[in-house]
Amino acid sequence: MRSRRVKPEKVAQEYVKAQKDRTGFYVKDVPPKGRGVFADTKFFKGDFLLQYCGKLCSWETGDKLEGEQSSGFRFFFKFKGQGFCIDATEEPVTGPSFGRLVNHGEKEEVNIKLSVIDVEGNPSLCLFALCDINQDEELLYDYGVDNLPWKKKVCVVA
Repeated sequence: MRSRRVKPEKVAQEYVKAQKDRTGFYVKDVPPKGRGVFADTKFFKGDFLLQYCGKLCSWETGDKLEGEQSSGFRFFFKFKGQGFCIDATEEPVTGPSFGRLVNHGEKEEVNIKLSVIDVEGNPSLCLFALCDINQDEELLYDYGVDNLPWKKKVCVVA
């Protein structure tokens, strides 16, 4: 008899409610991007991986904060017809922290997707595997932004 697999969204909801990162990941430096998240074990297509945590605020508040000081850690999204922002600018002292360190990948590199899920009526940003992910493989998703600092071409004048 084949065992039933728990749906990835249900697994995500449990980790969000517990306010902890799933095991099986480590962080290391990835120049010039900064820190990145890597799989410490194999994960399969569709698996819940991590959550993107930070302070939940309105789209307007997030936009105002971004105008005052730009941050690569603010994620804007829609949930039930309303605009929200997760501001993960501050490094968390406790709770889930790996999701905010996942780096951008180009289309051919992307191996995870970010989805908004409903956890007891509240939005949560969760990362899921788009394909099988091997041990020591970096997690990468498309930020949907073109003007990333490490993508800028540098002109050298001789």
